[in-house]
Amino acid sequence: MKTPRYVTRTLAAGAYAPIGASGKYLMIASISASTIELAVDDETPQQILQGLAMIMPTGYTRIVLRNAGAVASTVVLYIAENPLDLLTSAVLSAIQQLLTPATAKTGSQSGAIAQTGVGTTAILAANTARKGGFVQASIDNAGRVWLGTTNLVTAATSWFELLPGATSPDLRDTVAVWACSENGTETVRYHETT
Repeated sequence: MKTPRYVTRTLAAGAYAPIGASGKYLMIASISASTIELAVDDETPQQILQGLAMIMPTGYTRIVLRNAGAVASTVVLYIAENPLDLLTSAVLSAIQQLLTPATAKTGSQSGAIAQTGVGTTAILAANTARKGGFVQASIDNAGRVWLGTTNLVTAATSWFELLPGATSPDLRDTVAVWACSENGTETVRYHETT
């Protein structure tokens, strides 16, 4: 394959999707929700995050995606022969995001986040207009806060852990953000740009 291309797969919870496309370089362009794992040929699948770029092993025959989460997810891969193609695509995407004007910014502080294993707390509703955002754990929290995309999030199933004062990666996905906490007393600040 000489021409760079995008490959899109939608996976139900627990599903696998083999991809026969080949190229020297791979970038995870988008993950809509859930926890996605990737394996090359017969390797053990490992969790991946949106934005991952990697050099593919010489002679590989397939990529396997696995949805290890509890909800369906769409994954978009960008496969290319030239690393410049990956860089150019990523830079152009970032520039486009920066040039698209934000129409609103909202934010607030949560009340006490439910304790893991006991309950969950909604932080941000799903929002197809979301261009960015973040969740930041209060600096005076006694314990950790875990973030997820469903009301079933626990410490074990979260996609991100926040220590006191820590901030999540930029939230460019449009899915809901839910949280649970270590002691049931932790709080977060959250911000969303649309």
